[in-house]
Amino acid sequence: MWNEKNLFTGCVDVPLTKRGVDEAIEAGKRISNIPVDMIYTSSLIRAQMTAMLTMTQHHCKKVPIIMHNENRQARAWSQIYSGDTEKQSIPVITAWQLNERMYGELQGFNKLETAERYGMEQVHEWRRSYSSPPPNGESLEMCSHRAVAYFKDNIQPQLQSGRHVMVAAHGNSLRSIIMYLEKLTSQEVVSLELPTGLPLLYIYKEGKFMRRGSPVGPTQAGVYAYTEMQPIFTWTGAFPERMNPICTRLATLPLVRLIHHPFRPLAHNAFRRSISRAQRFIKPSTNTIQSKIVPSGGEYLMNISIGTPPVEVLGIADTGSDLIWTQCKPCKQCFNQNPPLFDPKRSSTYRTVPCQSNSCSNLEEASCAQETFTIGSASGQPVSLLKIIFGCGHENGGTFDESGSGLIGLGGGPLSFISQLNGGKFSYCLVPTSAKSSIASKISFGTAAIVSGKGAVSTPLVSKQPDTFYYLTLEAISVGEKRQSYKTSQSTKAVAASEGNIIIDSGTTLTLLPPGFYDEVISALEVAINVERVSDPKGVLSLCFRSKSDHDIDVPVITMHFSGADVKLNALNTFARVEDDMVCFTMIQSEDVAIFGNLAQMNFLVGYDLEERTVSFKPADCTQ
Repeated sequence: MWNEKNLFTGCVDVPLTKRGVDEAIEAGKRISNIPVDMIYTSSLIRAQMTAMLTMTQHHCKKVPIIMHNENRQARAWSQIYSGDTEKQSIPVITAWQLNERMYGELQGFNKLETAERYGMEQVHEWRRSYSSPPPNGESLEMCSHRAVAYFKDNIQPQLQSGRHVMVAAHGNSLRSIIMYLEKLTSQEVVSLELPTGLPLLYIYKEGKFMRRGSPVGPTQAGVYAYTEMQPIFTWTGAFPERMNPICTRLATLPLVRLIHHPFRPLAHNAFRRSISRAQRFIKPSTNTIQSKIVPSGGEYLMNISIGTPPVEVLGIADTGSDLIWTQCKPCKQCFNQNPPLFDPKRSSTYRTVPCQSNSCSNLEEASCAQETFTIGSASGQPVSLLKIIFGCGHENGGTFDESGSGLIGLGGGPLSFISQLNGGKFSYCLVPTSAKSSIASKISFGTAAIVSGKGAVSTPLVSKQPDTFYYLTLEAISVGEKRQSYKTSQSTKAVAASEGNIIIDSGTTLTLLPPGFYDEVISALEVAINVERVSDPKGVLSLCFRSKSDHDIDVPVITMHFSGADVKLNALNTFARVEDDMVCFTMIQSEDVAIFGNLAQMNFLVGYDLEERTVSFKPADCTQ
């Protein structure tokens, strides 16, 4: 219950909060068809409550019974003499080695008060480092020594014999075990955060642990673990319908499993797409062209029409891509989409382009074609754009929302929509995701796209390869008045920001930052926001707070200090309501690439001048 008061708990033996009780019950429903032969918990009551509440939902209806092995008398007095009753029981073994990390003299103190007493940097070092213990407490390294040794000596032999084992423990003891399972370094484990109540899965085979996101099948033995910390693994899934609900002993591959919770799927699908997108970053007058952009689950869909007669297409407006493509008939393998599929046979202006041509070298998985595109204008009259090269996709995959049917690439390469218009300017104003669904954003091209006037600031575009992306230079981020200078994931100290260190992208929902830099921003936010911190049940977002209304949490202004341009982000740009009683910070860490995502760009008029090589920002009410 100390979590509600934002107190350091550690090894103090407090019970679960009501939310913890609800999460344990929900988690039990999620593994109700999965065989469990043994349960290991820590000696702390909250871990034991988690295990017991979870098993109340199990279909096998076996009764978890705590084994008392403290001494001979305890074993004798708790012995079960009925063989039939024993078969309907699941032994629960408690072990202090699985306890939460002991926080020493910090236990019982409010985390904000502790930061004021010892200094934010010192408290951050105690909480996030691997080897620095708090006064008279344990470091993560010390916790790891006891937890991993116990896992090797007691739990792993059960896996080797094919038993299914559930482990109910705590954030730091489970982080330690995962460090062993995944062979993480001390640097990697300090940034590892764990979920509450949702499945994380490891397969144990031939002496090796393989991480999986959900049960592989009904014939595999397993270890199931629960944690009370914060999320890291993002995948979650329903258990297969063929899973036998009868609790029978299954013998093949042992599994290691951690459990977390369901959430609002639409937003989190977009959040997960932000993470997956990071891996790929590694002709007529355009003076009056204008189109609607429709918000959809954290992405923005651009409205255009293709063909003659025109067929409406909604594609993700994506400044991080050069390609224009849509799903087409006949579709051998397509993701689900609500709009009708484009049928080339019904268009009189559709023309295929030879696959050997330079134009089509980047459209390997689609039929390369030329087609007439129709788009709106500021005057209200539609404008026809002839011979636009695009991909007609017949075998498509990926994590796309059903509202759209493809992609409208607005990047810097030769096949992008903006390049084919021969236009040097475009701008958009993204409506907040909380706005009414009937309100659309706008994207403009040509002279109508100029961003100027009071409040407008501009930052240089940096030329780098690949030229698809629009690179900016981020010098620092301020949380309120506290400025954090940019630093890379490789540096431990702030360094002069290298040019072009962040990509601005309309197709990525979240903002991604290097780990070290991100940690400093998170630390500053933790001090500035004195509200109960909670865990993202989906494991995507690492900083979440309890909040039942938009007025019960005071979010500081976050300023992005781009070269020559300070862009001030309000709460709607930096926090998203992911549950009725929870808001989460919409920036995450990424080792691969830094991205300024579309949530941070909402309610700004964002203008790209590709001739002057600048990006401009102007605060605006994009609903108007």
